[in-house]
Formats: sequence, C-alpha cells, structure tokens
Amino acid sequence: MGALGAAEASEPAGGDLLKRRARVRRGWLRRPLAATVIAIVVTAAVTLHPPLGDGGVYAARAATPALIGFSFSPRAAAYLGEDPATALLSLMNQLAPDLVRLPVYWDSVESKRGSFDFTETDDLIKVVDTYNLSRGARPARVLLIVGMRNMGYPELYVPSWVPADEREPASRMASDPEYTRYLRASFRHYHRNPTVSTWQIENEPLDKVPTVAGSDVSISGDVLQDELELLRSIDSRPAVITSYTSATLSLDLLGLAPSSAPRPPGAPLPAGHPLEALQTGDILGLDLYVVTGDTSLSDASATKRIGWKRASFPFWFGQATAAGKPLWITEMQGAPWPGLDNFTTSDLLFSANAYRHRGASVILLWGVEQWLLSPQWMQAGKQARLAMTG
Repeated sequence: MGALGAAEASEPAGGDLLKRRARVRRGWLRRPLAATVIAIVVTAAVTLHPPLGDGGVYAARAATPALIGFSFSPRAAAYLGEDPATALLSLMNQLAPDLVRLPVYWDSVESKRGSFDFTETDDLIKVVDTYNLSRGARPARVLLIVGMRNMGYPELYVPSWVPADEREPASRMASDPEYTRYLRASFRHYHRNPTVSTWQIENEPLDKVPTVAGSDVSISGDVLQDELELLRSIDSRPAVITSYTSATLSLDLLGLAPSSAPRPPGAPLPAGHPLEALQTGDILGLDLYVVTGDTSLSDASATKRIGWKRASFPFWFGQATAAGKPLWITEMQGAPWPGLDNFTTSDLLFSANAYRHRGASVILLWGVEQWLLSPQWMQAGKQARLAMTG
C-alpha cells in the first residue's frame, strides 16, 4: 500500500470522512520530500500491476474496457464556425461517448457581477439529454469542469469586471469571497442534475503554463483543497484533479526529487504535478500530450513520445491503486496543436492502441471539435474509439 493509502487505513473508522481526508492529505504534503520519493520508488517496484481492492471510498477499478468519451469546448466549436449545440450533438451521434467533459466558464456564468447565468452549459447538457433519449440502457454522462482555470487557451476565464491588478497571482484571486460565490453557485446549480456524474475542480490547477492571462496562473494545493471542501459541503459525487505528465517517467521522478539534486545544464526539466493531484482529488486525471506548440520532433517522433507516455502508465496506475483511487486520461491528444501540422491520424490510432488496457478507467479525447471539419479525422476518431474498447 502506498503512503496515502497507508495513512488513510490508519485513521479511525468513525468521524467525519472529509476532515480525515483533509488531515491525511495535508499531513502527507508536509512529509520530507526525500522520504516521499523513496516510498514512491519502492511502491513502484512492487505495484506495477497490483491487485485491485476496496482501498477507499472511490476504489481504483480500471474499467475493462475503459469508458470512452471526449472533451467539448463550445468556444473552440464557435471559433471553427460551428454552432456549439449542433456540433456537440453531431459529435455524440458519430462517436457514441460514455462521458462528455464540459466547462462551466466563470466569465460566462457571471459576466455581470453578482448575477449568475448558466445558459451556456445548461444548453450543452440538454444536448446530452436529447441524445440519451435514444440510448436506452447506455446513456452518456457529463463531467463538469468548474473553476477559473478551465479547458482551452488562455487557461484562465475571468469576468471583465475583475480589475486587472486583482487577477494575479491566480491563487490569491481564487481565495477571494467573490470567486467562492461563483464556485458555490455552480455546485448548487448542478448538484441535483442526474446527467452530471463527476466534477473536475479547476483544470491542471497546480501546473505552470504559458499564457497571456498572467505570469502566475497556478493554484496552490491549499486553495485547491478549500475548493474541494466547498464542493463536499454541497455534493458527494467524486472530483477529478488533473495534471499533465513529463515526457518520460524518469523526468516525473526527477520532479519529485529534492530541488538540491544535481541536474546537468541544459537537461530536460520535469513538468506537471501528478503526485500532488493524486493526493488531493478523488480521481487522478492525466493529460497526455506528445506534441505541442514548442515540441521539436527532430530528436523524437510523435510515435516515440507516445511510447514514453505509455511506459509511464504502470507507475501512475500503481500509485493511484495504492491510494484507492481511479486513474483517468482526461485529455488524450486527438488532433494537431492549433495552427500546426505535428500530429497525424496515424498518431491518433497509435495512441488509441498504446493507452488501452493500461489501467485508465476513463479515456477522454481532446481536439474532437476539429474532426467536424475533416471526414478523414472523423473516420480516424471512430476507429480510435473502437480500438480503445476492443
């Protein structure tokens, strides 16, 4: 059993579950990092394919086959000249998703200070409900992303009425009572909706990313924990915390090592915060990208990079299982980086075969809005969807 799983098992059976979880998570975060790294490496050696068990409230049961779906951004669809509701229904009819990931953008919900309007997301959920009328015993469900950090560039979605000098750092803005008001309103608005099965708190909140929205857009673990506790006070459905991973597992492990550890000049740097994301949420969501806007394919092809990602999965699946939590692929790259031609339909199909049966309970494709403009990509997407369920 991993460090988090062991800590949870040592807690008394009674008492408030939320408070126990908060104590465990915060206590583990205070552990010496070197000791944590040692525990991780030892655990990895013995739990590459651990037996699935009870393990906690949300047991890490890898679906066989995994549930397959996609993320959908109404703004990406509109940018491509598509009506969002029509685009979503078309994608659902062609791809038959088990789960659809939708945003609840703060700047849309509260464009006028103190006044909430959930029409944008409500309309998309109605599309899912319409689709489900013909699905019988296998309806699609919705994962809602609530937070200022949400899907798609520029990462932060903040209403225009928030003064520019109050937007940075993001953690300070996230601690503001007015932001909490948006979170609370969103949780309450959807907490009785039967189509919503899962929440996501922020999007890659712990990760530092380049954006025009500011130089410090990461949200600290303590603030993230407060947001999760607010959700728990309103709704009991599980919450996903997402992070991206480094190109290779060795870089992920390097990121867990003490900062004083020697690193060769010019060597690749680790990226993402998958361990802290695992500690915080009920489900660990990994975002897998192999080529981005600044990725050079001269040293390693997209296919090789997909292999690197695949090789890291047994480790993270072992960590999630030890913690009694599911592992999801919340963003599997399914299209080229916007404006570039660095990811092909062959790469999509290779990814589908590489990531299936690797421990993920859910796999959500990213970039499907672009498929609406290309019969070739749509056909490849359908083939990828079939491959992942085979």
